[in-house]
Amino acid sequence: MQSSLRLRLLVWMLLPLLAVASINLLLVKRSARAAADEAYDRILLAAALSIADNITIQDDGVKVDIPYSALEMFQSQFPDHIYYRISHADGRLITGYDDLPISHHLADDKLGSHNTRFYETRYKGEIVRIISYAKPLYEPSGQGPVVIQIGETLRAREEMAREILSESVRNQILLVLAAVALAVVGSMRGLRPLMRLAEQVKARRADELEPFNTTEVQYELRPFIAALNQHMARLKGVFEVQRRFIADAAHQLRTPLAVVHTQAEHALRQTDINSMREEIECLLTSTRQTVHLGNQLLTLSRAQPDAASKFNTDMSLANVARDATRELAPLARKRNIELSFECSAEAEAAIIRGNRTLLHELVVNLLNNALRYTQAGGEVTVDARIEGNQFVLEVQDNGPGIPPSERELVFDRFYRVLGTDVEGCGLGLAIVREIIERHEGEITLQDAAKQKQGLRIITRFPLLRS
Repeated sequence: MQSSLRLRLLVWMLLPLLAVASINLLLVKRSARAAADEAYDRILLAAALSIADNITIQDDGVKVDIPYSALEMFQSQFPDHIYYRISHADGRLITGYDDLPISHHLADDKLGSHNTRFYETRYKGEIVRIISYAKPLYEPSGQGPVVIQIGETLRAREEMAREILSESVRNQILLVLAAVALAVVGSMRGLRPLMRLAEQVKARRADELEPFNTTEVQYELRPFIAALNQHMARLKGVFEVQRRFIADAAHQLRTPLAVVHTQAEHALRQTDINSMREEIECLLTSTRQTVHLGNQLLTLSRAQPDAASKFNTDMSLANVARDATRELAPLARKRNIELSFECSAEAEAAIIRGNRTLLHELVVNLLNNALRYTQAGGEVTVDARIEGNQFVLEVQDNGPGIPPSERELVFDRFYRVLGTDVEGCGLGLAIVREIIERHEGEITLQDAAKQKQGLRIITRFPLLRS
């Protein structure tokens, strides 16, 4: 399922807002009840003070005159029940509801000054908010303080808290809707540069790979455009490699194919069977060379950076080199050349990462070149060893070697050392260099060790583990 960047932006902008709004509603719910309690507690306190003002001592007794105004304060549209109890500090009832619960801390005989407490308790099946107010009496009377309790059910308080919460909810909904509208508009405007970039990409020609300008876009888009420019630079390099490869292949194949065509026509014109046989043998040699050139070109194509070959295989390069050496042993015997393979114990267990097919092709090309250019009775040695964190593969021969002035040129495509009469197309070392570069390795050409002539080709690969 396709996802929308605009929708994701909206979700990530609105989720925190909704979370904050939810937390705010919880806080508002608590503060709404606190505000309602504060408002109605003031009424309870005012009623208690009003009753306290009408408590007197007559004939060594306590007289309570409850004014109408004290109870009139509780009149509202909600049918709340009002309960009161007036008693001595020791719990003896003076008037009111005898079973109205009294706060424990007010039952202390040591009360001798004004003391006010609010508490909630269940009474007659409902939660009741009660104020307990202790009023001290004139000391010579010996009556001690009087406790005034007034209780009220919570309907009015709850309704007031609901109204406050409802108003807050409405405001929060309006705020969230406004934020959604602003977020939609903001995301559309914020994504407009990306849409313009898409139009620019769509309007470009297929061969137009020039980089986009990163100075006229937002800071957040610059890494994306820089990455896009890098990708187009890589594509440009790939297209250039392909163009050069096609041009080189067409140029190199044109002459051998023309020769094959001419030899075939000439063979058809022969009437003598021996002459025809000679022409066909020449045709076979030309065909063999052309096939070899075609195979070399295909190998070079696979080794180039645009190839889709996999380079994530862990392998023993020592085994690959040993197999390639064994494969070319018949050619060495045919040319009367001594071919040997040497491998250290560390190299035997070493692992590198790469493409097995290309690495096999690399060793085959190195050995093929060495065997082609080494005279009969010569020697070719393959040596595998470990140096530091590198796997070293060395191919050494005692052939004519390569002059130092031409050791860089031989890696160019189709270049051949002057004066060489050995069959070849000048692609072997070019293929080797491409494969080496694909595996982040190194290659150097040196004079053969402890010999008057010959060539030593040393390749190095990063070691994965041993």
